Amino acid sequence: MFDDALRSIDPDAARADLEAVGYHQLSVRLPHRALAEVVRQMDDLCASNVELEVNYAGSEHRIWHAETHFSSARAFRAFSDAVILQLDPDMGRARNILAIRNRPLATDSGQLRTGRWHLDSFRKQLKIFVFMQDVGENDGPFELIPRTQNISAKIKHIIPGRYFSLKDIVQRAGTRGYQHIDEGFIAAVEKTYPSKLFTVPAGTILIADTSAIHRAHPVNGGARYAFTSYH
Repeated sequence: MFDDALRSIDPDAARADLEAVGYHQLSVRLPHRALAEVVRQMDDLCASNVELEVNYAGSEHRIWHAETHFSSARAFRAFSDAVILQLDPDMGRARNILAIRNRPLATDSGQLRTGRWHLDSFRKQLKIFVFMQDVGENDGPFELIPRTQNISAKIKHIIPGRYFSLKDIVQRAGTRGYQHIDEGFIAAVEKTYPSKLFTVPAGTILIADTSAIHRAHPVNGGARYAFTSYH
């Protein structure tokens, strides 16, 4: 399923893109027939309500350690490990494989549609995404603000306390400021760094440095199915 994609990897080009803008999109896509079967399996498991994390008023279903449920997720883990080994060996093997399904919110709650912007880590963190269906603007596309993974951008935002606060430094437990970034700050950032909305065909593979500002865009009528590797 992933053999052609692995052969298509150009490590130098991928590293250059990740350093410059924070993401790299592969030119090769996965076969539609295999993707349709993954979507069916994900729907079946979500219907069983076994080992699920449910968020956003039931519109998001997360299946952690998906490699224990799907052979395709096991293949994805092997692919992700092979890719990351070429790009940044120090990151090691995937800690987790997530299968995620996002559907529209049952209610038009503004509170659940805003405030999703965040960084996964202040330091470099690579994730690999596979999108199982075509992702349009209404399907909850992944959204990232290019170049915000750069250390210069991070330092710029530390100084006014946008990423860290005194409370973050004093209290080691709990969330950090960069894990919940307000919309007003995002609007200011986008004047310099316009966001990138990943409306992509089914089977697209994306490598992203999620120390950049990013979010899963709220779903408006469609759906999004994806695998994600955490390294």
